[in-house]
Amino acid sequence: MKKGNRWVRWGARFLVAFLAIGVLTCVGLSRAASQADLNSTDLSKSAQAVQTLAKPVKTAVVRTGCLSCTTSYPGMTKAVETAKLAFRVGGPVIDVPVKPGDYVKKGAVLFQIDPRDFQNQVSGTKATLDAARAKLAAMEKGARDEDVRALEANLLAARAKQNFAHKQLGRFQNLIKENAVSRSQFDSIGSECQAADSAVRAMEQELVKAKTGSRVEVIEAMKAEIRGLETRLKVAQDALHDTTLRAPFNGVITRQFIEPHEFIDKGKPVIAMHNIDRMEIAVYLPDQELVHRDINKPFQAAVTFHALGDQEFIASFKEVNTEANPQTRTYEVVFVLDVPKGVNLLPGMSAEVSLDSARAGLDANTPLVPATAVFSDASNKEFVWVVDPSTSTAIKREIQKGRLARGDWYEVIAGLSPGERVVTAGADFLISGMKLRPITR
Repeated sequence: MKKGNRWVRWGARFLVAFLAIGVLTCVGLSRAASQADLNSTDLSKSAQAVQTLAKPVKTAVVRTGCLSCTTSYPGMTKAVETAKLAFRVGGPVIDVPVKPGDYVKKGAVLFQIDPRDFQNQVSGTKATLDAARAKLAAMEKGARDEDVRALEANLLAARAKQNFAHKQLGRFQNLIKENAVSRSQFDSIGSECQAADSAVRAMEQELVKAKTGSRVEVIEAMKAEIRGLETRLKVAQDALHDTTLRAPFNGVITRQFIEPHEFIDKGKPVIAMHNIDRMEIAVYLPDQELVHRDINKPFQAAVTFHALGDQEFIASFKEVNTEANPQTRTYEVVFVLDVPKGVNLLPGMSAEVSLDSARAGLDANTPLVPATAVFSDASNKEFVWVVDPSTSTAIKREIQKGRLARGDWYEVIAGLSPGERVVTAGADFLISGMKLRPITR
């Protein structure tokens, strides 16, 4: 009986030991699993930390295409014709029939100066000129027939008086020898003879002048006087015409500098206007846009305005300034646009000018890079940040870009190949070798 109880006690002890070992084994396995879970979590956190340290950037792939058909540049509108108008004469203003904002036709009256004094000047000069012309006509034609007959009659009377005086002188010469008359009486008769002779000579000259006309030099002097009077009349008429200020072209009044009843001096601006029926669009083109273009041949450009959306207009080439802008090293090119009816285009509006490219050597394999990816340094060299496909790190690379085309993509002449990925946003503070995290959204 005692021996049986011993085996029972040993079996119970063995069972307790086995259960204890099982419990300890389970606890150990549980701890090992927990430690493995902790290690796995740490690795995941480390990977997330590395991913968090990578610089998030927006990227684009270098593509290919031919943008040689059109290229767009920003432009600015200005009026083809502008003017500040002034009078060429001075005087009190009596009429101002227009105001700023009015549209006027060419020749319309804008201002009026009191013309009274100028009209009087014209009338007086014209009367003097008419009198001089009448006198010249008389000098060239000579005296009338009745005037000639009157002069001939006067000449006969003068000769008769001359004969009587000479006969009297002959009688007095005999009487003076006999002392029948005084010396003073004889001298008086002599003086009468001389006066009669002078009168006859004067009458003869008047008769010759009446029959033949005035001398050539006298006539020429009168003609010169008439020319001077004609010039004075023209000046007076021009001054009278200049009392009315008229519009030199179709346009809109922009400013008015004086009011009615003010006295205005000649040459002082009184009104300003511009023509908005035609607009100039000035753009600045780079040298590569002009080097292959014949600037002596006209060409056209398509113009759009930000305020009008995608509505497109055709403008014609007007001129090019061959002196480069010292800051941008670009050249001003001016186009002219006839403004369509119903469209209000005003000076100072922004525009986008698209024109056919004249650059040679472009084809469908030309690499294109977004304009936002290109930046320059202090030496004016141009660069992009390229994403290394194997390490996702940043590589700074110098490029040579071409034209900026529609869609804000640059042509790449050298430095990039199609398919490479470049940073387009988030490039601030990038350094070579920095880990990048491209934003795929």
